Order: sequence, then structure tokens, then C-alpha cells
Amino acid sequence: MLWLPLTFMLARDMPDATHGRELRPKLFLDVVTSPDIPRNVVDRALTEAAIIWDTVGIEIKPSAIHTAVGRVDATRAVDDAHAITVVVDDEPKTALHNDPALGWIGFDAPDRPERRVHLSRRSATVLLDAISGFGKRPESERERLIGRALGRTLAHEIGHYLLGSKEHTPRGLMRATIAAEDFFSPSRASFYLECDQATLAMNRLTFPDRQPRVRKSREPSRPSDAGSSTAGRGDE
Repeated sequence: MLWLPLTFMLARDMPDATHGRELRPKLFLDVVTSPDIPRNVVDRALTEAAIIWDTVGIEIKPSAIHTAVGRVDATRAVDDAHAITVVVDDEPKTALHNDPALGWIGFDAPDRPERRVHLSRRSATVLLDAISGFGKRPESERERLIGRALGRTLAHEIGHYLLGSKEHTPRGLMRATIAAEDFFSPSRASFYLECDQATLAMNRLTFPDRQPRVRKSREPSRPSDAGSSTAGRGDE
């Protein structure tokens, strides 16, 4: 009959999964949207970005979602290494070869990203309409796909912030070129982080005063010949 106290001891000593999640590094998002951006598009984008970063043990969590009155203040920013501002509106921006840029982040210096990411619903819509058959889908499905694309773009731009670099890698989440279909695909398998990238991102949140750098790639930020669009500009 010794198995009862042994079972009790094992259960008592097991780590609490909820407690472990609370200890994970977190990046908080202060989200500002223009009034015409549907809330379900924003929610889908935030969820998609959170799922991608959750795979490496980093929690992406909105601290607040504001709807701007009038024009969105794109200069809004927070002064906290554990938080960034995310602006979602319809501002158009183009990457190389005049392809629509779905998102971007600025840099004060080559290794010092701003604490503000900009996402363009208009660019995501243009990209969706350029894919054969996608433009005729019901509006609810279009909004779901646009939110998914913006979420993957947000995850990419968060990567630039957490890695402290505007450089790109040949593959994965931080690749310079992302095919248009990949933004909207049900599979997010290609949006992965390498082990060294995950470590650098963890260090950025754990030791915010440090400026980690990701291994450089000479591959420029450009769309491929298959009708793809970059998630962010290589010079931002």
C-alpha cells in the first residue's frame, strides 16, 4: 500500500504548467487601429502572431486595443523594452518592385529598432485580390485571411524588434521574401524560428539593455518572381 503516498509525493512535486507559463518572457502590444478596421481582423492578426511566437516559448500579449478617433497617430510609441505599439490602418506603402508592404518597423540605428510596428490592411487586401479566386470569397472569409496575413507580418516585424536587426535570413519567419500564398495558407509551417533566433529573442526580453544581433544574410529584401510580397522592407 505504499503507492498512495508515493503518488501524492509525485503529484506534489510536479511543476505547475500554469506557473511555468507565467514565467515565460512576454512582449506586450499596445494596439491602435483606425475606426474602419474590423475588430475580428485585428483579433485574428494578434492570435496568429501569438501562435507563431508561442512555439519558441515567448508570449505575445495585447495590453490594450484602442480605436483611434480620426487619423491614427503613427508616432505613438511606448518606452518599455517589453512592450511595443502596433498601428493597424490602411496606409499604403510599397516594398521593392512596387509590391505592397504589409508591415514595417523603423530603426533609429542599424541595431536599434523602434518600439512601433505598422500594419497595412489595404496592402493585405491588394495582395489577396491579386491571387486568383481569392477575391470572390465571402467577406467573412476575406477578413479571416487578411487577419491571418497581417498576423504573420506582425510576427515577422516582431522578429526584427526582438532580434535587434533589420537583416533577413534565407528561410523561416525572418526570410526576406514570402510568397503571397504563404501569407494566406492554412499552414504556418514555413513561419518558424531557428534555435539561435529564439535564443536571441529570449535574451532581448530577459536582458533588455543588450542589443542582440541575428546572423546576417546577404539576401536582399525583395519579392520573388512567383508574385510574392515582402512582409517588411529590408531598409526598415
